[in-house]
Amino acid sequence: MRGTRSRTQRQPLQMIAAPNSDRKIKNETASKRQPEKEGSQVTALKDFKKEPKANAMLEVKPALHNADITSKVSKQKDASLVRERSSRAAVSCASSESSPAKSRKRPLSPVKAQPEIKALKVEAASEEDQVSDSEEEELDYETMRQRNLRDNEAFFSSLGIDKAKEQLQRSVKKYPKPSQRREPKKKVILPVRKSLRIQRIDPTGAALPPTPEPEPIVYERPRVPEGPVDMLDAIESETCDHSPLATSLVNFKAQSCRYKPLTSDLSCFVSSMKKMRITTKAKACKDRLMSVAVHPTTDKVLAMAGDKWGRLGFWNISAHNQEQSVVVYRPHSRPIGHIAVRPMDPLKVYTCGYDATLRCGDFETGVFDELYSVPEDEDDLFRNFDFISPTSLLLAQFRGDVALLDTRTPKQKAEKLFYVCDHYLRTVSVHPTNTNYFCTAGSDGNVCVWDLRKAGGKGSRPLAALTHSKGVASAYFSPVSGKYILSCSSEDTVNVFSSPTLSDKTERKTIRHNNHTGRWLTPFRAVWHPAREDVFFVGSMKSPRRIEAFGVDGRLLHEFDGEVLASVCSVLQFHPSRNILVGGNSSGYIFPFM
Repeated sequence: MRGTRSRTQRQPLQMIAAPNSDRKIKNETASKRQPEKEGSQVTALKDFKKEPKANAMLEVKPALHNADITSKVSKQKDASLVRERSSRAAVSCASSESSPAKSRKRPLSPVKAQPEIKALKVEAASEEDQVSDSEEEELDYETMRQRNLRDNEAFFSSLGIDKAKEQLQRSVKKYPKPSQRREPKKKVILPVRKSLRIQRIDPTGAALPPTPEPEPIVYERPRVPEGPVDMLDAIESETCDHSPLATSLVNFKAQSCRYKPLTSDLSCFVSSMKKMRITTKAKACKDRLMSVAVHPTTDKVLAMAGDKWGRLGFWNISAHNQEQSVVVYRPHSRPIGHIAVRPMDPLKVYTCGYDATLRCGDFETGVFDELYSVPEDEDDLFRNFDFISPTSLLLAQFRGDVALLDTRTPKQKAEKLFYVCDHYLRTVSVHPTNTNYFCTAGSDGNVCVWDLRKAGGKGSRPLAALTHSKGVASAYFSPVSGKYILSCSSEDTVNVFSSPTLSDKTERKTIRHNNHTGRWLTPFRAVWHPAREDVFFVGSMKSPRRIEAFGVDGRLLHEFDGEVLASVCSVLQFHPSRNILVGGNSSGYIFPFM
């Protein structure tokens, strides 16, 4: 049996060793596969099955393809194949020792064809590259891999790639890296380019004539000349007669202008207000009224009004001839913010304007005298003032200062300036019983109470600060005791603060009131009754048009209305000793309720 096996096993080895037979098999297989090269893979598999012997002879693997073939065979099958071959080699060695005659020609174990490996076209290896079967059996997977790597390295070195790489690296020039520190570039100062217009040169190169000097700014309504202004020169219209008004004012008695606080019951006063009616109206000024006042005399009813462009109108309501009852002067060139008459001196009318001047109209001398002014370049204006004594007063300047003035000092000079507001200042009010205290209201939304003896210094603070969410149009002490402060704010509220001790601990009564007058109406300013501190008056946006009277408790006491009143009255003033209420609108009309 062993001899039979050796004969069968020798046949493929003899065929491998014979080069002629190998060539015949190659030619036959090539001739059979040549017409099927363009066919599918199915025909190639059929040929593989038909010629198992010829395909088994092609199991010799060249050195260049060992790595590809071994990667397709799993590691477990390779390990089992090595163990099987080693066992067979041990059996063959034992048989050769028992029969020395047969050991001379030891048969080689045939190489089984692996079913996983597909048919590959390989070239027959030369006799020098062939490895004996005994050596191949002892090789494991790692040894074969290392040998393949060495063979591949030898193959690439034979191609001369390493030498070509070295020559290429030598031929390439290595440039030095640029230094990171760059030298600063020198700044080239070029001449400044100027247009021909700036150089005053025409396109031909000739010089242009020098530019004319700019003309001084001429205001549309310039300020009234400094110093005293004669009333006859300040009359607005020729139809106005100054003499009747001056004569009537000169005949006023000082005693008739004095008044005392009213002590009557509030209910009695409300019932008397309900009897007041409006029967007439008059156009005191041409443009929108910014302030109104009532002369404190009891002999006649004299209403005063200041409009948007510095006109000051007087209307004698009790005159028989209504055509000659209105006299208009022009002591200012900007809106008149406030009008006041001291009861102790009824022949003098004090006014302040947005042209930053404070004037006193003396009907005894017939002159509008200038008491205080600020240079026009400072762009300031005066909104309100209040008396401290017969010869001194406090003036609210728009830029945030309060000026302490003495009417006997030269103009353009204040006794003292108190900086009290970072924003625009609108009103100032002096405490009626203690003139060292005053309150201010501004666009910053604060009503502040100050001490005249401590205000204006470095780091000075108010005694009390009553805050609002929006700007405050006006704030006044109550005229009798000063324990109330009345404010009117742009947050659509009218507030009454009760603070007898003038501290931050105040009681606040808020009244919801529509104060949104818009651009073309003068803002509302709530005012006290001059002789009472339990009633105040304010205009209204309600329709039909009316004037409202409230109590300090926020209760609506009365509404003044009538057919003649057909517009909004923004500015109001009540007579100190008579039941007369005067209102002014944005058309220059005065509406009296008597």
